[in-house]
Amino acid sequence: MKDNVYKVNEEFIFRETEFGWVAGGRLQENKINNNLSCYLLKDDNSVEDTLKLFFFELESLGIKDDPYYHEDDQAMDIFKETIQFINERYIVELPFRKNWKELSDNFSVAKQRF
Repeated sequence: MKDNVYKVNEEFIFRETEFGWVAGGRLQENKINNNLSCYLLKDDNSVEDTLKLFFFELESLGIKDDPYYHEDDQAMDIFKETIQFINERYIVELPFRKNWKELSDNFSVAKQRF
């Protein structure tokens, strides 16, 4: 048995075991029902990894890339559509952004961090 114990309050603790972290504590007594319940919660990530993940999700709140918009794919499409071979030279259109308003406004996020 490992010695890592995290005490939430007087009646609720987390204890690290050979099988991972286990939550334990006292439940409210129900004098009508004498059933005993046991629950299992399985998480493959360590507590530290989970906390790091939550921290970075909070840090990047409001600054997420659009999963449906891929600049690399768009650049390759422009390349394939506009490539020409004239007088032993290749001519290709440069992939400029046609609508500059597609950029997201992160002013409020930057202001909150400042």
